Amino acid sequence: MSAVEHTKEIFCQLVNTKEVVLLSPTDELPGVQVRVEPVMAVLGPIYREEAGEIKRLVQRFDGREAMRRIGENGFLEVVLSSGKKVRLLEEHIRFTKVLPEGVVAGECAHGIVYVDTTHTKELEAERLARELIRRIQMMRKMMSLAVDDMISVAVECGAEQEALLRQQLGFIVGEVRASKLGFGKVDRSRGLVKEWQVDGETFVIGVVKEEKHSQN
Repeated sequence: MSAVEHTKEIFCQLVNTKEVVLLSPTDELPGVQVRVEPVMAVLGPIYREEAGEIKRLVQRFDGREAMRRIGENGFLEVVLSSGKKVRLLEEHIRFTKVLPEGVVAGECAHGIVYVDTTHTKELEAERLARELIRRIQMMRKMMSLAVDDMISVAVECGAEQEALLRQQLGFIVGEVRASKLGFGKVDRSRGLVKEWQVDGETFVIGVVKEEKHSQN
């Protein structure tokens, strides 16, 4: 846990995530629900015609409350319509964690990793900006530009993609050393112009090296 804590920034870059939150073994991921279900393969042969009613009664329980009662008493008790009390033991019941919508989980040797796959507009804009930056950097290499060479960039793309990228203009120009970045029809007669596919969408990017002005 401490190893991840000290390398959060690197970890975020490697897995392309916005934030890493560490939970202790006693912490629970916010929004996780617990579902309780009877194990019918065990209960069916024992209670036969009563098994269906037992199932419905068990499913009415809040999962965490059912878990608490079994932990405290060693059993979960339900009362049938006939008035008969049935005590269900741990082997009669199965608990399942239900993750919040958009969250997936995977177990590893050191714990459980939860990933929130929800795509907000902010995250989508940042992700698209990084895709654009990567391609502009590749074009800089194709042009054999020096690290301190400044460029101007023109991008031709769909209206939705343009709106997202405009949210990240400052970030993009800083990363690729551009004095300006414009949108619209790209002049194919200047600099290097390339077509790129990003998530099935076509982007036309034009990169022009800016002349260095000597100082008197």
